[in-house]
Amino acid sequence: MKTKLSVDPQIRQSLSDFVRALEAAGNDGFIVSILLLSQDGRRLACLVAPSLPEEFCAALEGEFIGPEAGSCGTAAYLGHDVYVHDVSRSPLWARYRDLALRHGLRSCWSTPVMGESGEVVATFAIYHRTPGSPAAAEQQAIRLAAKALLPLLEARPKRATRRPKGLVAA
Repeated sequence: MKTKLSVDPQIRQSLSDFVRALEAAGNDGFIVSILLLSQDGRRLACLVAPSLPEEFCAALEGEFIGPEAGSCGTAAYLGHDVYVHDVSRSPLWARYRDLALRHGLRSCWSTPVMGESGEVVATFAIYHRTPGSPAAAEQQAIRLAAKALLPLLEARPKRATRRPKGLVAA
């Protein structure tokens, strides 16, 4: 089931501007994406990825997170960074490998964006057209960028599984 998550257009535009600024600042032509976790916490949707091919983004819509769900789906599932050096060789990319390679995406470094209460709300990823792994400084920059997204992402409605504060289970 493919689902498009609704997000305030102003928030989407702000995030798109943020992504484009990061891509413009990079000197190696990397591509940035922000994928949003569904309200039930089980699926991903492409929130902003202005430089990723539309076909690639469309293929990610509504895909389940899991232990072998590409870099982003796996990062959301595990709740920690997933850096894939070479998409063509990684078992995490078995389902999406052909599509990624057809679009020249060779490595993907993803980190979960953690909400205030510790749950994953989104993923932030950087794709490269050559195989590679992030240096320590790049890993730190990725984590900082992911944290910078949180105020905008937290502005959206919370997951349905959360109880409003003050309510107690009977």
